[in-house]
Amino acid sequence: MKITDLRNHIREAEQNLEQYKRKVARLEQYITAGKRLLAKDTEADDSSVFTVKKKTRKNSIAAKAKPILEAASRAMHVSELVPELEKAGVDLSRNKNKQATVAAALYRRSDEFERTAPNTFSLRKSAA
Repeated sequence: MKITDLRNHIREAEQNLEQYKRKVARLEQYITAGKRLLAKDTEADDSSVFTVKKKTRKNSIAAKAKPILEAASRAMHVSELVPELEKAGVDLSRNKNKQATVAAALYRRSDEFERTAPNTFSLRKSAA
């Protein structure tokens, strides 16, 4: 190895070291900021962080399906729910697949609706 090669290797190593030092500094800032956020979060009531309940809109599919399922007092397939929802005033005309739309809306609200079979839903006992 020649002296010029050694100098080049040392220069490259110094450049790499500077890059790593900058990376370490950014990581330390990230860790410090994260610790500050955690400290603020632990001061707050932990139960409020995990018990966020979704608010159901009045005219949503889920809101209109709830009284229908209460009246039926049994699990209903979405093919039965679609005509009942349309009678209740839910506009499903713009949806390509009405049954899939209803199934997805109820599936997303697992806190209120229970999927008892494929595309079949009933009210959760706690939601009734």
